[in-house]
Amino acid sequence: MRSYPDLDIRFPAAKEEELVRQMQSRAKLPWKSASEGPVGRPVEPGSYYFHRAANRNAPACIVCIHRVSPGHLSANNIIPDTAKDLSIEVYERVLREFDEQVASPAVEACGGVSAQETSERRLEDYFSGSEIAALTRFLESPGYGSHPSDQCFWIDFILEVHRRDTRVHGDTLGRLIKGRFPEDGIPRLVHDYDFALAVLRRVGHRGAPS
Repeated sequence: MRSYPDLDIRFPAAKEEELVRQMQSRAKLPWKSASEGPVGRPVEPGSYYFHRAANRNAPACIVCIHRVSPGHLSANNIIPDTAKDLSIEVYERVLREFDEQVASPAVEACGGVSAQETSERRLEDYFSGSEIAALTRFLESPGYGSHPSDQCFWIDFILEVHRRDTRVHGDTLGRLIKGRFPEDGIPRLVHDYDFALAVLRRVGHRGAPS
């Protein structure tokens, strides 16, 4: 089964700011650098967003890029402006266009390389067994988050991720749970995940679910 690819961008670690400036300068119509993430989320350090205007080839959407490690960025999600998800064919087309027009020329100018990664990602590649168990309880709840007990499962997952100090961006989580949660609810879930972890890290809380 075909999976949604990621775009790996590798470069000398000291050149991240230069690389981002290069990408921003190359983002010509239909592309532009975005000052906020999907659904108005603020841009966090190590995250970059590029918006693509709609045309006959694809709907309006945002390419989400996050720092994996020094010298390694990954474009690991493309989120349409509307709730409707992108087909894999359109997703691949947009990602290829972004690479050819924006990412590849910029990274080459910085002495790096970009390449599409097509291996299928799993929850196990990002989260521990205890985190997955908590998330699974939430995803398998019949109310899909609408019942108070469902919210307890979600809070357990958030606290476990925070307790273990797991650094997985919400956009990555959104990709991983596609098909397991109602599509139109994923953007809200991603926002809640990122916001809750930002608050917990801000106050330095290291609690664990009871």
